[in-house]
Amino acid sequence: MTKVTGFRPIFIKTDVERYPGIEETVLPLVKEAPLAKPVIFSSFNLASLLVAQSIDPGFEYCYLTDRDLKDPDAFCQEYQLAGIHPHHYLAGATVPQRIWTVNDPAVQADLFRRGVAGIFTDDFERAQQVREEWI
Repeated sequence: MTKVTGFRPIFIKTDVERYPGIEETVLPLVKEAPLAKPVIFSSFNLASLLVAQSIDPGFEYCYLTDRDLKDPDAFCQEYQLAGIHPHHYLAGATVPQRIWTVNDPAVQADLFRRGVAGIFTDDFERAQQVREEWI
């Protein structure tokens, strides 16, 4: 059995289609569910994260992005985010980064050497093995 560590991300998919009230529906369900904790919410839609944050500041929220942020640390501080989930590593950022979607073990190893908080991948077990080699 593979040891599962870290956060359990939940993707609020409101970047293309806006679902009014989704945050008010989802957050209480997650809070009451017998899920492994901690849980973080991630979304391409900053407004959706801010709504969720106003409903329940007890969860962690991370901005999912495919663009470069000029100053990820200032961005996270301004919006009180726990970190970022970029498509590629953002050098110089000190906030937690979880990179998506990384399936190449060599790239995974490089990211873990750089100190990322985590990665999103289609092969969790292989990524876990790579991570254990570098941590």
